[in-house]
Order: sequence, then structure tokens, then C-alpha cells
Amino acid sequence: MSVICISKNYDKPADREGIYKMATGRLLLRATSWRWAIFIAMLAFVGNSVATTVIPPTFDELVEDAESVFEGTVISSQSKWVGKAEKRRIKTYYTFEVNELLKGDIPSPYILEVLGGTVDADTLHVDGAPKFEIGDKVILFVTNNGAQFVPLVGIMHGHYKIEKDADTQHESIVKHDGAVLQSTEEIGVSAGPKLLRPPNNASPALTPKIFKNLIRDKLKNLNR
Repeated sequence: MSVICISKNYDKPADREGIYKMATGRLLLRATSWRWAIFIAMLAFVGNSVATTVIPPTFDELVEDAESVFEGTVISSQSKWVGKAEKRRIKTYYTFEVNELLKGDIPSPYILEVLGGTVDADTLHVDGAPKFEIGDKVILFVTNNGAQFVPLVGIMHGHYKIEKDADTQHESIVKHDGAVLQSTEEIGVSAGPKLLRPPNNASPALTPKIFKNLIRDKLKNLNR
């Protein structure tokens, strides 16, 4: 079995805009060069990795920079080897049933291409890349699908899971780290201790309906 880890830690970010642009794929040529540079370098250092750090985008940046925003359900996934020679790598193709399209023009089903995955005994792990399970309901902020190694705005910050409480059947929006989202003002702010469920005296977690309405309102303001 072979495991290749790809990770990157921005210890000294030059500035918010520069790092964020590369992370979202606005600077596509730089992002592509960075991807292959890290990929080839890590082939020589299998198993060595550090945490991926991406400056989180604000809510405005998420909505504005996404080419498409949708609520969807994962209906299938497939990992396979692609490319040749030094560009040979594993990619995972997640297929989503698009339940509701909030921005952009995409088909349903929709396939999201993410670098990394497992094929037989070989695993390519990309730190920060989302891993979806069949049946997951999510809201995604997609950009550069098919060209960016993780085609989400802000990498791990560009996806939000919809979780249903087993007792109350209440649906909540959950961030990539497992914490509930209580306000869009939390997006783009460095988090404190992870809040898995809000206490009784705290603001309730955002529901999918409220979150989607906030996205629509932001789109209206951007289009004025």
C-alpha cells in the first residue's frame, strides 16, 4: 500500500488577497503550478504532511466568487487514476443530485472533481479536501470545477453540510469542522472553540432555508 500526502501550510501569508485568490483559483495559473509543484515534491516525501491553512473567505466572498452555488445530495462517488507520467494522480468524482440551484447554470446530476482518493491499495490524501458520503446533503460554493484541485471557494470553507437532529428532525447548517453555523458573520472569522451544538441561551443554528435565503439576498445586492 502506498499513501501520498499533499499538504501546505501558509506560515507567512503575504496578504489576505494574494493567498485567497490563489486558494479560490482566481489566479488559475499560479494555482495550477502550485498544485503540481507540491504533488511532485511530495512524491519524494511520502507520509510527510502539515496542516493545510487557507485564510477563510467572508460570506460576501463566498457568494461573489462562486461560479455556482447549490444544495445537493451525494448519489455516487468514484475514485480513479487519471493523467500520465508525472501528472498521474488519483481524483474522486462525486455525483450530486442538484436539489436547488442558487447561482450559476449547472446540470443535474452534477459531477464535482476533487484531487485525492483511494484506488485499490493506493491512497492520495489532500489535506483540506472534502470527503463526501453517499446520502450527504450539502450546500456548495463551486469554482473552477475540473481545473482547481479542490473546486470550492476557500477550499474546505466552500462546503456546508446539512445535518438533521435524530430526535427533533430539525435541520442545521454545519461547517467543515463540524461546528454549527449560527450566523453568516461567523464566515471568514477565525474560530474559537468548536461549538458542536449551540447552548440554550445562544442563537440557534441556521437552518438550510434561512441560509439559502441569505445567499439569495446577497446575490440580489451584488447584482444591483
